[in-house]
Amino acid sequence: MKKCIYFTFVLLIIQSHISYAVNVVFRTSFSLQKDKPVCEIDLLIGRKLKFVDPALEKISLKYKVQAVLKKNDTIVGFDQFFLEPPKNDWYTDIIHKFRLNGDYGLMQMELLITEYSNQVTTDTIARSLFYRKINGPQLSDIQLTGVLIEDAKKQVKLAPNPLLLMTTKVQDLYVYIESYHTDELQDDFYFLKYNLELANTGERKLVQWVRKTKENEDAILQKFSIAGLDQGAYKMTIQLLNSSKELIQEKSILFQRESNMTKQNKIKKFREYVELNGDIDPLWEQKLDSVHCREVLKAIAVVSAQEHNQQINQLLQRKKVKDQKQFVIAYFTKINNEKPAIPYQQLMQKAHWADSVFKGGFGHGFESDRGRIFMKYGIPNDLISVDDDPSAPPYEIWKFEQLHTGENNAKFLFYSPNLTSSDFVLLHSNVRYELQNPRWERELYKNAPDEYEGDHYIDATRMKRNWNRQARALFEQ
Repeated sequence: MKKCIYFTFVLLIIQSHISYAVNVVFRTSFSLQKDKPVCEIDLLIGRKLKFVDPALEKISLKYKVQAVLKKNDTIVGFDQFFLEPPKNDWYTDIIHKFRLNGDYGLMQMELLITEYSNQVTTDTIARSLFYRKINGPQLSDIQLTGVLIEDAKKQVKLAPNPLLLMTTKVQDLYVYIESYHTDELQDDFYFLKYNLELANTGERKLVQWVRKTKENEDAILQKFSIAGLDQGAYKMTIQLLNSSKELIQEKSILFQRESNMTKQNKIKKFREYVELNGDIDPLWEQKLDSVHCREVLKAIAVVSAQEHNQQINQLLQRKKVKDQKQFVIAYFTKINNEKPAIPYQQLMQKAHWADSVFKGGFGHGFESDRGRIFMKYGIPNDLISVDDDPSAPPYEIWKFEQLHTGENNAKFLFYSPNLTSSDFVLLHSNVRYELQNPRWERELYKNAPDEYEGDHYIDATRMKRNWNRQARALFEQ
């Protein structure tokens, strides 16, 4: 069944921080509705180029929007509506999402924007569109937003983003796509592979695999942390693959990440840059108060050798800030005698990122199992997320091509025994000095206790194969 994910079709008013050469920007995307093509339009009507004093304006500013979609001079889609900003708010942009019925083949879209108060046409835009008919499994176009709202009925609303602009204030990227006719696939499941890379260089920033149960129509919403992404142009690619990981279709979308900083934030950002690339910030040691010292010590404990852990535990128990601060400074000075602020900043940036992504009910995010593995080994090359296995709780498989320790093909399996999105614990790994649990498959599928391989319940470590029990196959691939 298609999950309850909806777009906001109501007006969204946002402050503009960009100068426009024209007043209107719109972006189109393709989807299906009852096997009929639909054109989705994200529309932005920019602020007035000429300022009008609202005290002198007698009539509320209002725009009339007319949208027509034609094929061979025949109208296949039409809509007409009015948009206006809140009263006494003359300097905002209006953003709106709407849909038009479409068709396959070459079409022409015409968009007419009229300032209704004086019947002056602001913009007329024409654009050619082409939708190719595909038989079998396929994907819609990708929708991106940095704003997500969940109402009282647990329905998710995604704000339109016609500019595909994510400012540095945006910490999370929500990626929405629909799949169609995957029930025609031979096996009962398929994969979506997400790849985020720099548009200019192709440098990979993120890879994640998601395993899905086949359906006639499905809506998939994924959340990715982009807190650590610098400014620049990025490309998000989603691949639809069958159970053998053979490519069926691929969709891509570009977005821009830009700064939206106040003067104070620019100064702060410059200071962070200096700490990482040159002169030491003379204030970094002064930040080590009682609260921050404990945070830094816990972060060090996650990544440091076992020899430090006993000393760190004693420092945390004694609660003497002077001793804690002395240890922290000595630790980073040993790593970089001339510029200890550099390793300090690098460690805490990773810790804060882990906090934002893996934050659970207790402790810091970097103290969770997933946070700890990230702090030690970095971002995995592949991440497989499964939440539709009827016999197992949600689980994730992380795969690293090579660790800094020299180990190759490293794998970790986390699962959520309490069925919560934030409480994932490490169940098994093939890495030295990490948890290696021969009975991991039995524990993962404990809801099917009698379906094990072998003659003895106590000695058995593996589960019988069935159509949807794929954890071992995914782990061993």
